[in-house]
Amino acid sequence: MEKRGQAMLILAFLLMGLLIVKSLWLDPVGALDEEREKYKAYALTVAPIQNTSLLEKGNLLTYRVMFVVKEKEEGITEVIYEGQQSKEWDSEILEGQYRAKVRAYLLYVIPVKDLRIQGGIEGWKQH
Repeated sequence: MEKRGQAMLILAFLLMGLLIVKSLWLDPVGALDEEREKYKAYALTVAPIQNTSLLEKGNLLTYRVMFVVKEKEEGITEVIYEGQQSKEWDSEILEGQYRAKVRAYLLYVIPVKDLRIQGGIEGWKQH
């Protein structure tokens, strides 16, 4: 292989390494307070339902929450999520209005789609 081909191969491996580091360690949100952690669990529950692509139907995607924001102090947000220890569905009413950004990944590292989750289950009850 000539020098140009070797340089391109090294660059491809370097960029793949950077993509893996970004996708696994830099993109996901870190530690959150208790209410935002509950909304994060809700966003991870709703994201696969909201995404209707063929990749989701084939169970090829994984999801990670990028951020959770409390938009307003007034009002409430009702959420449901699967408990970590009990593996049963929990329902909570959070003070304030929340939104989150969830990113779908193909093969755990290739970002495919960004999903915006806003509000709680009151929007889903109307459908």
